[in-house]
Parts: sequence; C-alpha cells; structure tokens
Amino acid sequence: MNHDDNPSAPPKTTESSSWPVLSAGTAGRIGVEGDLHVEGELSVSERIRGELAHASVSSGELAPNAVISSRIAEADGRTGQDTNKGRGIKTAHIQNDAITEKKLAPSVRNRLSQAPVAGGQREIVHLVFTEADADGTTKTVTLGFQPQYLLSNGAITSTFDKAVLPHGGVTSGFAELADAKISQFAVGPVAHVGVDRGQVIFQRISGITPETLVDTEITDRHGIALGLLQYNDEKELILIRVKAVTDQSITFELRRGRELPGPPDRLQQFRAEVYAVCFG
Repeated sequence: MNHDDNPSAPPKTTESSSWPVLSAGTAGRIGVEGDLHVEGELSVSERIRGELAHASVSSGELAPNAVISSRIAEADGRTGQDTNKGRGIKTAHIQNDAITEKKLAPSVRNRLSQAPVAGGQREIVHLVFTEADADGTTKTVTLGFQPQYLLSNGAITSTFDKAVLPHGGVTSGFAELADAKISQFAVGPVAHVGVDRGQVIFQRISGITPETLVDTEITDRHGIALGLLQYNDEKELILIRVKAVTDQSITFELRRGRELPGPPDRLQQFRAEVYAVCFG
C-alpha cells in the first residue's frame, strides 16, 4: 500500500489469524482502535505521544545500557530502604559483597585502612627523657601512617641526689588523636624523699592525676605520662604529652615544672621512660 498516491485511502490489509496485517511500505497516518500487533521491526521517527499502560514495559523490552544516570530518580530521603516505594537506589538493590574497595571514595578508603582493628596499622614508640632535656624539648617519630589512638605505659624515677636507688613509679595514659583537638590523659607517681643531714628519713610514693597538681606553673597538665618528684621541699613535675600529629608522624613534648624554695638544688636527676603504642 502506498499512501503517497492517495493519503485519504484506508490502508490495505491482509488477514493473518484474527489480526489485520498492514502491507510493507505503509506510510502516512493510521488510526487503530484496539490492539496493534506488529511482526518484525517497528520503526518510529517521531515521539510516541500518550502514556504507556501501567506495568506494560518489562525488563526484556529495555535495550542493554538503555537506562542512563539522568533517568534514575535521586533518593527522596523519606522512604528509607523500602524498594516498593519512594525513589532512589535502596540497600536491597545492592548485592552482598558488591561494593569493592575501588568503589569507595579515597578519603573513605584511607580511614578504613587506618582503623584500629586487629591487623591494622600500629607502631610501638620508645621514648626516654632525662634531666639533660630542657623544658619544651620535642621528639618527632615517623610512623608511616596517621595515628588515631595511643596507649602508653612507663616509669618516672630519680636517684634524688643519689640518696636512694632509682625511686619513682609507673605512669600510664592514652590519647585520642583523630579529631582536630588532641585529647590525652595520664596518671602517675608522686615520689617524695626526705633527707636530713645526709640521712634518708622517709620515702613515700603515691599517685596523682592532672587535677590534683595544684602547685605547678604548667597550666595544661594533660599528657600521656605524668610524675611528680619531690626531694625535701624541692619539686619537679615531669609531663610528656603529644604535641602534634601529621599523616605520617607524631611529635612528643617534655614539660618540666620546677618549684625550688632555695639552694641547694639537689633534685637534678630523673629518667622518664615510656612505651607508646600508636594505632593508625
């Protein structure tokens, strides 16, 4: 049939079963009431107007890669993970084990790789400070990763002008390093030796926390190791704290707070030795 010769003429048909069949080469406008059955390829050069019936398109009617990003509705933020309502990709749309490492943003991969779990990144740092280290001395240790947490244990001792064997106690602490502000806390010993005319008259050891230190000029008394040494009336606070962290290293600082009523200055020896476990 050729409508170019007579566009107003009705299309010629042939009968196949109960369906009318249009001849090849049919052109022009065709009005169809009821169902239209097409055998072979249907080529449409213009848009199909109107609406498709609900549930009339199945997955088999879509060509591979037919759905592009702009045709996927963004999540509505209201319907949760119910795949039967709302818009957006839901949890149930994603297979178990489907998300691989390369599908995660670099910042997320970095955080996961540094999580403090068994088998994660960690390093033991050995620190030693003595009377030869001035107040404010820093030591930087390269870890190869950004530390997130820290646990410490050690001892702070002194020979108290060689009046006794090394005398002091255990100190322990922790630090949370993931936030912009470093949070750290330690407890440690108070070692007090009293000497009169060259004779040791008492030796006492007790414990302290930063809040109990009221007789020192160091206002920020939070760190990972802490101890107070006292020789008669001479006192020295020993504090080791985390000063800074980077994506590759950690820096420790020694703070020394001294209280010397007057000569002689005999509280001159101390040793602060700490092992700090840094978790990435």
